[in-house]
Amino acid sequence: MVTIDKKIELIRREQEELKHRAEVEEKAVQLITEGKHEEAVALLNSLDDGILAEIQMEMEMINEEPTARQKAQERRRKAAIILETLANDAINMNWNYEEDYLKAIMKGLKRAEEEGGSE
Repeated sequence: MVTIDKKIELIRREQEELKHRAEVEEKAVQLITEGKHEEAVALLNSLDDGILAEIQMEMEMINEEPTARQKAQERRRKAAIILETLANDAINMNWNYEEDYLKAIMKGLKRAEEEGGSE
């Protein structure tokens, strides 16, 4: 699911939960006015605060996910490091041996991972 679709779904779920809570609270107020305090308390205790907390946590996780642009920038950064490593190792490399070429690429990948991203 695309990030915006995930956010829309979470907002929809949050709105449904808030609507449900408002209905329960309204019913609890009605019960209190009728003198049914114990029933009102039981009704209010039936609300699950964990639902909203879970939705909020999911929203925060989505906001922490890298965007497509950030992912593309990271791929470009790694590619630049690999190409730089290949260029540096080209002097000592026998291009007829695939193994030398792969070693240089792996060296570049390792360096890219060790240097980390711009995160």
